[in-house]
This record gives sequence, C-alpha cells and structure tokens, in this order.
Amino acid sequence: MLNPSPEFVVRAFFDAWISQDIDRALSYISADVFWRMHIDTEIIIFAGLTVGREAMRQRMLELVATYELLTYELDFIEFVGQQARTMSRGDYRHRPSGHVLDLVIRHVLKVEGKQIVEIDEYHDAERIRAFLAMAEFSAASSPPLARSDE
Repeated sequence: MLNPSPEFVVRAFFDAWISQDIDRALSYISADVFWRMHIDTEIIIFAGLTVGREAMRQRMLELVATYELLTYELDFIEFVGQQARTMSRGDYRHRPSGHVLDLVIRHVLKVEGKQIVEIDEYHDAERIRAFLAMAEFSAASSPPLARSDE
C-alpha cells in the first residue's frame, strides 16, 4: 500500500498488538516515536516517556514479560485528520501473581505518512495501584483466586 490512511495505520498497529506480534506492531511506528504513558513510574516502572522505536520495543517486551494479554478490544476509535483517539478494554494476567487486571486504556495517536509518530496512553492510576497492592499481598500470602468468569 503506497499511502495508507491514518485509520489503516492505527488499526493495523492495534491488530498487531492484540495478536502480540511486536515486530509487526513496531513496523507501524516511526524510528523516533514519542510514547508517553501518563502514569507515575512508581506505579508502573516502564511508564513515562519512551523515545524511539527500539526503546519502545524494550518497553513492550517488559510489558509482555510481566503481563499475559488475555483479551483486548478496541471499543472506540475516532479519527480527526492525522490523529486518532481510542478507548480499549483489556484483561492482562499479572504473571508473578496470576491475578487478572482489567483495564480501560485511552490513547491519542498521531500519524505522519505511513507511521505513528506520537502515542499518548492514559490509565486509571488508582485502579492499577490497588491491583498491584493486592497482587503483592496475595503473592506473599497465598495462591491467587480464579476470576469468576474463568
């Protein structure tokens, strides 16, 4: 495809992420991308600003090493020019504890040409903080409980 639309690029990026194909996901990312995960690094150590495709690869690898993606659905996507706004829902199994974190994630992505050049990612910080406190407590005291829908 010579000039894919911003919609094609963003949807292809998320399709690759959902299938956990990091190399394919990164093929839609510019070499000098800015990825801003808007959550305190005290909550998620790999949060904050990541600059560059290779640095983003390392962050994504850290994420999949810590969390197993169980489900991920792109609930909402809106395009305005070269920008996309999304809302996604995902279930991630925290590998160290076995507990499942259910998230709502919002993104604002900017596309230039055939690649994503900026990603702003937003999370519910208190929800993640509470989950990690529970997971840490559980890991120290007993095996995890299964979710009722598993």
